[in-house]
Amino acid sequence: MNKVPVEDAAWSGSQLAQLSDDQLRDTLRAAGYDKTTTEQYVRTLGARIKELNRLRDLNWRAVPGTAAESFVEPGCESPDSKSVATGADI
Repeated sequence: MNKVPVEDAAWSGSQLAQLSDDQLRDTLRAAGYDKTTTEQYVRTLGARIKELNRLRDLNWRAVPGTAAESFVEPGCESPDSKSVATGADI
């Protein structure tokens, strides 16, 4: 799977945003990562979570002729714009 629907990515971000940095640290420490690597991952994960949450905050609108839950960024009419790129696409 190369693309994730925007609404799914936004939902994932809202769920992940409930985790504190300390919870992320605990998870990474339990997985055996050293302190330096753990801190790098916590910063990176925090930034990615914020990116996902920006999707929720954008002014999305329904695409004419599609289900109401299908959204694209204003100005984008392509059906592909209902999905966001995953890390594999970048």
